[in-house]
Amino acid sequence: SDAGHNRVIYLRNEANELHFLRSLDFGETGIPLSSPSGLAIENGRLYIADTGNNRIVITNLDGEQLGTIGHPGQPDVFIQPFDVAVIEQSTWNHYGSKFIIVTDSLHQRLNLLTLEGEPIVSRRFYEISGDPGGFYFAAIDYYSNVYVTDTRAGCVYKFNRFLNYLTRFGGGKKIDLDEPRGIAIYRRFGQIFIAERAGASYYWVGTDILNLSAEAQAGQEEASLEVRFTLTEQSLITMVLETVAGEPVDTLAEKLFLVPGNITKTYQLAGQIGRSLIANRKFNVTITAAATYSSRRYFFAHKKTPVRIR
Repeated sequence: SDAGHNRVIYLRNEANELHFLRSLDFGETGIPLSSPSGLAIENGRLYIADTGNNRIVITNLDGEQLGTIGHPGQPDVFIQPFDVAVIEQSTWNHYGSKFIIVTDSLHQRLNLLTLEGEPIVSRRFYEISGDPGGFYFAAIDYYSNVYVTDTRAGCVYKFNRFLNYLTRFGGGKKIDLDEPRGIAIYRRFGQIFIAERAGASYYWVGTDILNLSAEAQAGQEEASLEVRFTLTEQSLITMVLETVAGEPVDTLAEKLFLVPGNITKTYQLAGQIGRSLIANRKFNVTITAAATYSSRRYFFAHKKTPVRIR
């Protein structure tokens, strides 16, 4: 997009050189573009965030206009939409999702819409952060999770397909993003490419276990064990009850597929395990999470927590 000239540029990569093909501005066939910003290509369609006209313009790949969402001069749907991301293709789309993501309202709102432009849900920036920042560019992965860059705060936010907030990365010493801007995800293998102020970063989709805790309610012959944690990515979970010396006592789950979000699992521990808990022996719960695609052969999350007996 070429916001300064109110147009979209078509370039072609030949022999590692970019060649200009043509530009698109709708000046002769419709309402001209006004400061277009984010673009998305999905299933043979081009989606243009036409910021100055408060709309999303949809064309085919030849530039023929197919439709719009929103209206110029009337911020009834969007207020200065900044970026757009779309998932519609049937391949590498686990849930068969079909929706549009738009950031707007001076980077303070994230919108989920149907392909026809009907609003489903919106998230305001203050709902997830009290710090300065906002929603800039967006991308969608194989599981329809939504990633949004925050140029000002130097991080990326991650939401599930219902726009429920999951986690953030960047903005700290471990991952230091330099004003992250555009973001793209290759859904087949889960690579994430992030354009920064003066460079770029390349990641694989990973997983993590946050806020892990475990409590046991002891009875006469058995115990009820409740495990809670937050999962940041669709993962295969293996959960083991261990002694403090690391000796396995019971496998609670093995390669259990779980979706991201706040997880609570309850297990009944009978017989000797239950009586051991009654005797106030100390145990740990260990969880290993493996991403189901992308980084599964490279990265695992492994967390441990003591069992508190109530």
